[in-house]
Amino acid sequence: MILSAGAPMLIAVGDIFALMGLIGFCGTLKKKSWILLVFFIVMLIIFILQIVAAVFILLPNSVKENSLSSLEAKIVKSLQDDYKEDSHIMKIWNETMNQLKCCGYKGYDDFTKSPFVNTKSNYPTQCCGKDPKTYSNPKCTKEEAGNKNVRGCVHVLLDENIPVSAPLSFLIAILEIVALYVSLKAYRCIKRLPDLPDPFGNNL
Repeated sequence: MILSAGAPMLIAVGDIFALMGLIGFCGTLKKKSWILLVFFIVMLIIFILQIVAAVFILLPNSVKENSLSSLEAKIVKSLQDDYKEDSHIMKIWNETMNQLKCCGYKGYDDFTKSPFVNTKSNYPTQCCGKDPKTYSNPKCTKEEAGNKNVRGCVHVLLDENIPVSAPLSFLIAILEIVALYVSLKAYRCIKRLPDLPDPFGNNL
């Protein structure tokens, strides 16, 4: 579950590093110091952002939830206004709840005033721990949702998914430090070289 939820993030990180590696390679191959300088600056920005994210990961969950309080109000309002049959919001939330085995932002009560509950008089089946794919006619009443007390998606993310990314962030940080060091050394070496003709006959 955790790996499937984090797969898009891993793919995005891999794509960014592949692109940055290509930029650094081109800068070294073409002996263009400005390309290496751009590579260094972008990698430094990514490194700083990652440090900020790592600090956030290490904070207690109560502090994290307080920092996300403004986001919580917007998400809950979106659920109460737009979670209805065949809506885009409903499809996104259903997929998220199926993947993370969670219910709403903090719990089933987030859906209480939604058009879906007002129309169906039922809550999303995920709030009762049911998989809609395995139930032909799944129903989830408020009483059953309260008894099941399925955790909210923000709690699942903070307790299970985000901590797993800490070792990965540490490994990526090491690679970034190496990349910063190598790019800076290459930049200094190229700056010391005399202006030589481009062996490929092209100028960037």
